[in-house]
Amino acid sequence: MRTAFALLLKVTAILFVFGGLTGMFFSGFQSSGFVPSPLGFFMGIAVIGFALVFWLAGRKVQISAEKKRYAQYQHRLLRLAREKGGSLTVLEAATDGRMTVGKAEEILGALAVGGSAEVRVSESGLVVYHFPEIEHGSEKIRAKPVAEL
Repeated sequence: MRTAFALLLKVTAILFVFGGLTGMFFSGFQSSGFVPSPLGFFMGIAVIGFALVFWLAGRKVQISAEKKRYAQYQHRLLRLAREKGGSLTVLEAATDGRMTVGKAEEILGALAVGGSAEVRVSESGLVVYHFPEIEHGSEKIRAKPVAEL
């Protein structure tokens, strides 16, 4: 929905640019020929200014949509990791998470860099993303306050 709204804003911006340029050019035509019109020129500039505002708003909405989609993918992978006992490969994440291999690798890599996952390599060279908090989730009940440690 956000992506469609962003596209609508950008298309509106493009139409405003064409409208502004048309207004700048055709406002000077009269029955006696072409006479430059300062009012038409400034109106065209104003319309192009509005186009810029619509374009920037569309870009902002598009970025917001991309962030929301990324968060949904990340949440999907974390739930999948919980279902799989705390470990995932990139191909498991891509197939079961319904995303491309590149997107799954990007998200798992970001989780590893952020400290939420560990990257492990099996004896055969298989790269596995391991989530210790998921694996050791049963220890939450026995957790002690930091002051007691």
